[in-house]
Amino acid sequence: MPTSLHINMADNPREESQRRFVTNVLLQFPPGSQKEAAFLTECTSWLRLKQYLKVPRRMGTFITANPRELRYIADDGTEHPFHEEEYQAIESILPYLNHQQNQYGPRCKGQVDITQATRESFVTFMGDYPGELIAYDEELAWTNYRRNGRRDEEMEQHHHSTESTPSSGNGQGNDEQGEEDKNARRLKNDMFNMYFKIKRPLSEYTMRLEKDDQFPAYNRLLITTAKAHWVYFILDQSKDPMEVCLHEAVYANAQSHMYLVFSETLKTPKGIEIVKDNVDDARAVYVALLAYYTGKSTHAKMSAQKFHDAIMDFRVPPKNERTMAIAEYITLFRDHIQSHNEYVDDDQRITEDDMMSNFHRVFDSIPELEIT
Repeated sequence: MPTSLHINMADNPREESQRRFVTNVLLQFPPGSQKEAAFLTECTSWLRLKQYLKVPRRMGTFITANPRELRYIADDGTEHPFHEEEYQAIESILPYLNHQQNQYGPRCKGQVDITQATRESFVTFMGDYPGELIAYDEELAWTNYRRNGRRDEEMEQHHHSTESTPSSGNGQGNDEQGEEDKNARRLKNDMFNMYFKIKRPLSEYTMRLEKDDQFPAYNRLLITTAKAHWVYFILDQSKDPMEVCLHEAVYANAQSHMYLVFSETLKTPKGIEIVKDNVDDARAVYVALLAYYTGKSTHAKMSAQKFHDAIMDFRVPPKNERTMAIAEYITLFRDHIQSHNEYVDDDQRITEDDMMSNFHRVFDSIPELEIT
């Protein structure tokens, strides 16, 4: 009687190569790195890797309860978490494997070889199916297998039919639609890749909102930095953020980033209250800030009136009493007008003509200037 064959998964060359491919290529943990060591400590074989990433787990005993608890040891001996995008990538591995198998065919017809995949296709998958727990689907796999089996035959038939039949307007329309879909997918992938390449240090948000009357200056710097970091779509109330960022993963990451920014920079009692009232929702935080600090709120009206009074009372002292150069007084005057306009609705803003009228009122009397 033939004996059963027992294969040690860690010693299977093909599966070991797949384990290393996932670690070094798809996840991009460099060989010999601390991150590679931390991941492979849990995933000691191809089977263990799939058991570790299973949601919910059904088999296996591991050091960490889930990949989010995974930590690596730095050169100085300190323990560190992985980056958020790395956790997202780890969580996407098993759904990606299942998706590839579903596209290839049923397991009884062969296991998909993950080493034939690319990092680019994996990143594309993460963008198309962010956070989705895709399972192996036998029926879908058979459907795709049969379709794939007929593909060469169908392409050959299509080739002969197009040689004998003139192209119709509908065919051209389908080609154009296909090209549009292709361009849309390319744009989506480019957005995903570019977004996660940009570094967003919190240190670049240099201003803290410590007094209510600082909001106009705080808001200007916030918007400028958010645009530089590619996260302004979280703040922009005129557009649907998903239409701008195209990815749920990008949207979620930008939300987390901006919420952390608000947590670190809003130091007024009202700002702290708004952050606590809108946990993990940076867009809602910003809407609440605008509602309180601008428009028709009592605080906005009081702040606007304060700057309006400062504009009406603005004077340049005599030369021997000045503490600034004339150019600095001009800048301060314009800042007052800008701050006033940022507190009020559009129909209450000081217009360009009104600004020039007040400008002449203040500065025409300065001997050093010739205002015309």
